[in-house]
Amino acid sequence: GARADLARRMRSLARFAQPAWLGHSFVELIFTSYVVAGRIEKASAAEPEMFVRRELRTADGGVLGLDWFRATPEDVQARGAQARALGAPRPTIALILPGMNCDALSHCEHNLASELHAVGITPVVYLRRGIGYTRPNPLQTSKPYCLRGSEDIHVVAMHLRQHCPDARLVAVGCSTGGAII
Repeated sequence: GARADLARRMRSLARFAQPAWLGHSFVELIFTSYVVAGRIEKASAAEPEMFVRRELRTADGGVLGLDWFRATPEDVQARGAQARALGAPRPTIALILPGMNCDALSHCEHNLASELHAVGITPVVYLRRGIGYTRPNPLQTSKPYCLRGSEDIHVVAMHLRQHCPDARLVAVGCSTGGAII
């Protein structure tokens, strides 16, 4: 058929032999975990104060994590009040929704937080129930995170709005975090 014809015409595909260590998708995850874990642990050890974790309890007893990058909610509150008093632009909080099993120190999320911070935006990485690669967020209920539900992200948005009323709130997602948005 068409696939066989395409494979014959593309000699590089005809010569491809799958390596033994790539026999299953879980092997790729394990391999990546070991390779990437060292770099993440080094980043974590180098700047442990980079993120301030705040836990948020849900009505059903679940725990959501908010990792504030080089700031706290109180810092943003103070900047918002000062901006309001001076008639200056309001501070902006960027809520980062990480990829599956990622957290604030994962590559994409950490780099995004660094870039946002560099332009004056306060990044906050949202950790779903039971998720976190380097600093896990505890799973306290039988309800794990779910990509189809928006209840937890609604709780987070309302929490940020309540504690930082003068700040603008935007959201950005990395990988599966984008699906939640």
